[in-house]
Amino acid sequence: MRKKAWILLLFATLMAPLCACSDTAQQPETEKPKIRIGGTTYAPYFYRNIGGHYTGIDVEIAEEACARIGYEPIFVELDIDKDFELLNEDYVDCLWCCLTMEGNEDKFIWAGPYMYTQRVVVVPSDSEIETLEDLAGKCVAGRPAL
Repeated sequence: MRKKAWILLLFATLMAPLCACSDTAQQPETEKPKIRIGGTTYAPYFYRNIGGHYTGIDVEIAEEACARIGYEPIFVELDIDKDFELLNEDYVDCLWCCLTMEGNEDKFIWAGPYMYTQRVVVVPSDSEIETLEDLAGKCVAGRPAL
């Protein structure tokens, strides 16, 4: 019985590497269509890491969206003042960072916001400041308020 177990173990050990190989490993991966995504450097949303690769919240969301629709993202850094111009000139296929729909609703096709942000100010409960407008003329964190 012990001899049969050793022979079976030896056979399984020799067959394991062969079983690990599959036909899919031999087939070349089909190339995905590329999409040029323009963004403006604004950490933590869109920036280059120490290795020079684009990273950030917007980059990760764009990568996931592209993976789901079968595209390969190519990130392109844009000047924030020229982003819409470069989109119109087909320098990039889409924009993905530091954008506002306000005032541009009818100029482009929008996917809609994927995140909502807001400005908040934390003040002591007995403060006279109740709105952002109440900050006019005040000094906030060593800087004049907006």
